[in-house]
Amino acid sequence: MKYIGTAFAAFALLWFPASAEAHTYMEESTPEDGETVEEDISEIIISFDSPIQDYNIADLYDEEGEAVLGEVTHDPLEEVAFNTDEPLPNGDYTFEFEIISEDGHIIEDTIAFTVDQEEDAAEVQEENSSEAQEEAAPEEESTEETAAAETEEDSGNPLVLAGTVILLVLVAGALFFLIRRKK
Repeated sequence: MKYIGTAFAAFALLWFPASAEAHTYMEESTPEDGETVEEDISEIIISFDSPIQDYNIADLYDEEGEAVLGEVTHDPLEEVAFNTDEPLPNGDYTFEFEIISEDGHIIEDTIAFTVDQEEDAAEVQEENSSEAQEEAAPEEESTEETAAAETEEDSGNPLVLAGTVILLVLVAGALFFLIRRKK
């Protein structure tokens, strides 16, 4: 009986710290949270400290809460990038993301930034942007459908689940032997 308790304790000490250390964190973003960008920007990049499995959400919103159309890429595995066809016009933006870390945990955060360019460049950019939005309106519906199809929930890492089941079986077995021994 003494050996079962020792084995259980050793298993618990070895298993749980390993799963706790595997969390993924945002390392940096371009632009940074709170930054004011004074030049053309058409790409937002979020870098993580370890590879991520996938992303659930990667959306850019303007100051009115309207979604900005763009394409999301996840290559290399430590980055999520959001690219727009045209540089962003002046205004406040929020980039929301939700990723699935390598260990299956979901991490979500937001990055807020401001675009503040010289007026001449910004006016030309806004005119180009409104023309591009008129042309891209039919594409918006298919982009939303594609994003919805790509979004799926992850049940977590199978190794963590298997380890938890094994741990529960060991605890149940130890309790069974303890109760039986006392009779």
